[in-house]
Amino acid sequence: MMLRIDEYRHAFVNVDGISMIIQVLPGKVGFQIQYQLTFCLWCMTFNPELAEKMNKYNVIPILADILGESVKEKVTRIILATFRFTIKLERRARSQSVKTSSDKISQVLLDVNYEEESELS
Repeated sequence: MMLRIDEYRHAFVNVDGISMIIQVLPGKVGFQIQYQLTFCLWCMTFNPELAEKMNKYNVIPILADILGESVKEKVTRIILATFRFTIKLERRARSQSVKTSSDKISQVLLDVNYEEESELS
């Protein structure tokens, strides 16, 4: 429950908590441990910066493997929620980069148009 607080999430990442979770998750652990560890990863997805760091640990394939083998609904739900928030963050990042790119393109087109008008005057 502590990872619901952003300050604690940062502290967790700073002590290499994500790496520890990733080392334990693929092993033969019970469904309750899978749920609790995935819940920790899910909490990380609420902070875009931390979610970005989490992606560097190759979390998605590990969670996908667990999802394929899981028989407990709560494990399935928390993994799908983690996927959903990860996708949502990626879409936001892409839309921001597209917006930035489109702003740059618009500015270039305005500059070119201005230069053409200046040459005609």
